[in-house]
Amino acid sequence: MRGRKQRWSTGFFVQFALLLGLCMHVSLPVRAQEFDPPPPPSELPPTLAGEIHLGLVSPIRAGKLCPAHADCIFNGGGGIGGDLEWRYSRGLGIGVGYEGFFLDGNGVYELTVIQILRAILRYRMLLQSLAHPYVGVGAGVAIFGDKFHYAALGGSVDFSLGVELEVSHLLAARFGLGLWLGTYGSFVSVNDGVHRASSLDIAVAGTLQIGLVILEDR
Repeated sequence: MRGRKQRWSTGFFVQFALLLGLCMHVSLPVRAQEFDPPPPPSELPPTLAGEIHLGLVSPIRAGKLCPAHADCIFNGGGGIGGDLEWRYSRGLGIGVGYEGFFLDGNGVYELTVIQILRAILRYRMLLQSLAHPYVGVGAGVAIFGDKFHYAALGGSVDFSLGVELEVSHLLAARFGLGLWLGTYGSFVSVNDGVHRASSLDIAVAGTLQIGLVILEDR
């Protein structure tokens, strides 16, 4: 009887030791994985973000687009656009975009349209919070005309600031204010025969935008 108890006790401790060793063998890789430090931000690849936005456009200075003796074709209106941006972990973003301004042509043009293709540089701050203030600059080429007809080609520069609000890790809303500057070669508005614009003159407008940002899933 005593021999059976001794064998049972010995077998129990052997089985317990084997079970304990197996648990430690399984748990060690899991613990090591849980405490594996993430790579530093400088080593993370850029993520892709796409945006569509709507806005209001308010001219500040028409310049020679609207000579004193002629009706003005550079009046208030709205805008629509889209951006494609590569965002780096430290807040810098580089991208390309399209912008369309649709303005009141004062009867001379049915609809004054300015189409802009530009490169974009943005910097976002407070990346750990849900609201990211940003500043940005864009530069590119612009086509000016009645509706989508060509009248003149020019250059475009814009400056912006605003805030981006995270809705989820894949979606954000953007609210921004901008200042747009454009210059064009001289042309004649066909409907009234007026010579307008000059490559040495600058038109200025303010913009108010609201956009929806779709972020790449890491």
